[in-house]
Amino acid sequence: MKRFRLILWVMPVVLAIALWWLNAQRAKTILASYPQSWEFNYAVKSHLEFKPERGREGQTTFFATWFLNGQTGTQMTCSASGDGSSYFGRMDFVESTYGWTVVSSKGSRLTNSQFLRLRTLLTQVPASSPPVERGHLLLVTFNRGNSTETRVYDRNDVPEAVESAFQTLGAPLATVTPIFPPLAPD
Repeated sequence: MKRFRLILWVMPVVLAIALWWLNAQRAKTILASYPQSWEFNYAVKSHLEFKPERGREGQTTFFATWFLNGQTGTQMTCSASGDGSSYFGRMDFVESTYGWTVVSSKGSRLTNSQFLRLRTLLTQVPASSPPVERGHLLLVTFNRGNSTETRVYDRNDVPEAVESAFQTLGAPLATVTPIFPPLAPD
């Protein structure tokens, strides 16, 4: 009887670990097909090694990264923690001691209704649909319960649940950077 109880306790743990590992392998396989750079690898590693804050395991957490103007050296990030705090900002990767610089950021606190909406939206996040070009990637990592999942999307075709999560957090999913054509010589 003791052995049977032990098996009942161990099997869900083994299953959860196997599911986490399979999800990480799927995301890693998708991302390995893109050209590599240290900035790109930093973003990928941040998502594949993502863990909820200590003591907050099992709480809703959301983390997303995309590349401004398709440049992997300028990463836009957005996150929400189980305690209701949210953040979005821009990191520029430069040659320096630290390797990157936070250019701008904004933090806020989610209301209870925003937090509940985010939690509901994360149950609706679909499977990955990666883009052809690396610059159009949108990396999304989230946990539901004790499971952490990473998905890859085309930023030009974002699933409705993910787009609504960005709106709920008040974070931009697109930043318009004006590009002016060069002036013609007189």
